Amino acid sequence: MKKSMMALLSAALLLSSCAQTPAPTPEPTKPTTPTTPNSASEIPAVPRKVNTGTFDCSALDGQRALPLSVRLNRGTDIFDQGTRVASSMTAQADTPNTLQDLLYTSKSIVNNMYFGYSKVDLDKVHEDAYQAMKKDFPKALNSYIISDYWFTYSNVTEKQQDLIDGHMDDYINSIEDEHTFYMDRAATDADKNGSAPTPVLGVNLALVPGQGGLLLTSVRLDGPAWTAGLRRGDVILGINGKSLTRTAGLDDEKQYAAFRKVLSDAIAAGGNLDLQVKTAGKVRTVRAAPAVLTGTSMPWGEVRTDSSGKKHYYLRVPTFSSVAPQRSQSVSTPIADRVHQLVAEAQSKGVDNIVVDLRDNGGGLLIEFVGAAAAFAPNVAGESTRYIDGSSIDFSYKAGNVHLADGCGLYSADFAVHNPTQWKGKVTVLVNENSASASEMFSTNLREAGFKIIGTDTYGVGSTSTYHLDLPAERSMSITAGRTYINNKPVADNIKPDVLSKDDYAKLADTGVDNTLEAAYNQMK
Repeated sequence: MKKSMMALLSAALLLSSCAQTPAPTPEPTKPTTPTTPNSASEIPAVPRKVNTGTFDCSALDGQRALPLSVRLNRGTDIFDQGTRVASSMTAQADTPNTLQDLLYTSKSIVNNMYFGYSKVDLDKVHEDAYQAMKKDFPKALNSYIISDYWFTYSNVTEKQQDLIDGHMDDYINSIEDEHTFYMDRAATDADKNGSAPTPVLGVNLALVPGQGGLLLTSVRLDGPAWTAGLRRGDVILGINGKSLTRTAGLDDEKQYAAFRKVLSDAIAAGGNLDLQVKTAGKVRTVRAAPAVLTGTSMPWGEVRTDSSGKKHYYLRVPTFSSVAPQRSQSVSTPIADRVHQLVAEAQSKGVDNIVVDLRDNGGGLLIEFVGAAAAFAPNVAGESTRYIDGSSIDFSYKAGNVHLADGCGLYSADFAVHNPTQWKGKVTVLVNENSASASEMFSTNLREAGFKIIGTDTYGVGSTSTYHLDLPAERSMSITAGRTYINNKPVADNIKPDVLSKDDYAKLADTGVDNTLEAAYNQMK
């Protein structure tokens, strides 16, 4: 499963194959369609240079020579002007946003910026993609106009658009990097503007092994399910009188989809949901009102008591993805702020231990994870990102601020964490196979500070940093452009826990006991 991870500041970096945009005309003229066959020369060569050393800061020569560490991370400059890929093809192409533009811009991004750990032959990736596209589009590639400057003309049918997107998806996927993938028009629009809001319960769900029903694995604090009193470990056995009973012979994937369809159909019908819910073996009826949820799923916490009577503070961090700032807004760190607030609450309650639950946390913004980690390990909170040109940028925590600084001293920025605090007691971190990216780096920071990680091996994308870049014709791509380091050591592909504990969903559903949370309690006795 691909995960679309957010870049720093959640800003899309604008790349374009067009050096200059001409003045619009009211009635765009249909361009002449070349009929010459494709040739390899239609996609110009793009040299790939990997600097295995460090960027030579003394060789700077104006804007063009600025290191990637600056060009990719300069905050408002990204919003205001972006970094444009000027294409030598512009004078050759009759119109913008052609199939030629799409392939050439993609090739330019990959060869100039990709810095992941994939071992594939990128030259072969480009050539295979070109040849595959050539079979379905035999004319000159600049004759296939996906859209003009004003998105009012195209000579490519919707079916051909889908075919192009399929080829592009195969093209970028063949790089074999989970953080590097292609996004068509719909995915690009959803990434930039968000999906159309629909009512939800605000829960994550899973099947109960060998049983019917949908198990709640997490519940959003501001969601309808939480308001109705539902919590992790509850099992939905029926919805509006329709029982969620397993169908004989149906595999887990199809059974889960069938149960989810019952839920989505009930929500789409409108009105409240009458849910038959099992909690630790006892069945009750709960009424919930699905609602549209906006903003971020924020951290929350509460004091809990283990089986021996000892009190612990349970701190749930569902994501490090805060809402992307708009151009007119200042950048803030609401998730980090909330973590510090909850840590202060834990201190006021007089507990000695905190369990930080990052299970199913898919990652988010670097500034959020660094700010949050600083509540527990301020001296090691942070990371360094290194780029293909040898440049780097460091993220650290200093005096209540997440501090950014590039290796050449050309750019720095501070993002304030409001009302910062520091935890002095014991900490354990819970992770699972869906903990990814920023949550993996957070876990690594706390491990460096001597705290233990409990759970299962994580997803495995914390070793790199990702950026979303625009492509021609309202497409885009996510690319691994940086390698991450903590304390000058490369971050591992995934986090292997100090204490292995796989979530026992059957036990959770039957008894309400969270075995991985219990394992964390045992580590702090």
